Amino acid sequence: MKITILSPVQHDDKVLEPGDKVDLPQKAAEALIAAGAAEGRQGAAPRAADADTQKSGDGAGGSDAGQGSEGGAPESVG
Repeated sequence: MKITILSPVQHDDKVLEPGDKVDLPQKAAEALIAAGAAEGRQGAAPRAADADTQKSGDGAGGSDAGQGSEGGAPESVG
C-alpha cells in the first residue's frame, strides 16, 4: 500500500522520515495510518471504509494527521 510518512517511524530497521513516500505491506501501512504517522497517497485506491466516510458529508472523515507524536522517538512498525 502506498503511503506518505507524516512523522518519523522505524520499519524493517530503517528510519522513515516525514515526506517519505513508501510502498509497505497493507497491514503495516494501515497501522501507521491509524497511528497518525502516515497517510494514504493520492492515486492509491481508497479503502471501502474510507469511501463510505467521505460520502457521508458529516465532516467526520477528517484527517487526524496533526495528532501524531511530536519530536519523539520513531514509532516501530513491522
